Amino acid sequence: MENTANAQNIQNVQDAQNKEGKEIDCKIFRAYLDILRELSKQLEQLAGLENRKLEAVRANEVKDVDDCIRQEQVISLSLRGLEQRRDKALKAMGLEGIRLSGLIECAPSELRWETIEVVGDLQARYRIYRSASSAARSGLERVLHQVDRMLAAEQQRNPTIQPVAARRNPRDLPEEPPVGGHGADFKA
Repeated sequence: MENTANAQNIQNVQDAQNKEGKEIDCKIFRAYLDILRELSKQLEQLAGLENRKLEAVRANEVKDVDDCIRQEQVISLSLRGLEQRRDKALKAMGLEGIRLSGLIECAPSELRWETIEVVGDLQARYRIYRSASSAARSGLERVLHQVDRMLAAEQQRNPTIQPVAARRNPRDLPEEPPVGGHGADFKA
């Protein structure tokens, strides 16, 4: 169904171009290809971070895992900005709803080969990122399961030990009045 919708969107764009007798503005399309190149670079960086994170997990380097996660968050913010720019460019070209796989058919004729290269590169880097991300997630899940088993075994040996989450449950804490004897009134 999604492919049918994409094919219909492509056909609508091509019909509009034929009706008006013009192609998409090459300057705007080139800017769009530049955005896709930036996305590709970001995905390459994310894939590298995922590989570093997996190595850190294997080496039990918690600080390195944390550093990778922080860097991923920074790149994620950058990706959001690129996605907004991408959407804006698609709208400016009248290509809203066109998936990446349908972009080649909508490209101006003089940019078709460049579009094929850029789209192919982006798709390849996305596959690499997904693979690296999946491996890192599996590694983290494996370590978390090991930690859970170790905690469960320790709890059986020493039943007085409570899991961290149980110790931090606010309902288990004694109720104390706020400093100064009164609470803040957030309704004001």
